[in-house]
Amino acid sequence: MIPEPIAFGNNELTILKHEFFKERIDHDCYTPARVDLAIRNISNSTIATAILEAKFFDAEGKIVDIIRHRESELRGDTSRSISIYCKNELSRIVKSYNITVIKVITADQEKVQFCSHEVTVDDAGDENFSIVVKNISDEKTDTAVVASFFNSYKDNIGTKIFILKDIEPNRTKKFCFSFKPQEGDQIRTYTFDIGDVVET
Repeated sequence: MIPEPIAFGNNELTILKHEFFKERIDHDCYTPARVDLAIRNISNSTIATAILEAKFFDAEGKIVDIIRHRESELRGDTSRSISIYCKNELSRIVKSYNITVIKVITADQEKVQFCSHEVTVDDAGDENFSIVVKNISDEKTDTAVVASFFNSYKDNIGTKIFILKDIEPNRTKKFCFSFKPQEGDQIRTYTFDIGDVVET
């Protein structure tokens, strides 16, 4: 039997409705199978990050795909429409789904989030980074941004730490920096992490 499609929320994030759509091929336009959902933050706090897990089943009830979907900055008592897509190569055999909210992090725990970043290369060959973060909490806050750089062997070739102070509530802050690796090294990948500033 094909499993009944179900979706579970929790005490902070509820799922108002959910609907399944089969894959669609329309001339040159292809859309994989997906589930459209309406979610609502039923708490009084801003949800900084919500993670939903979608399990897609075939006609025999076997799991053919598992997708982790992340949503950011959902204010208290507000709703949002989202879509969770199956992988293209598995899309045609998907017949049902099971969706669960597996983690909710509030703005009390995650006050600052990344908005965007941009990388440019100057005439000297140095890579210049531009990063925008946002304070999604209701109070002025400080944050630390850790930038780590790796070569093609995934070896760490450098780390920079930046302290951003007095970010206003619900405001963004942009900062720029450059990083030049040692001679012989070349940046292949990089990561940015955000952490709290702790007074000692």
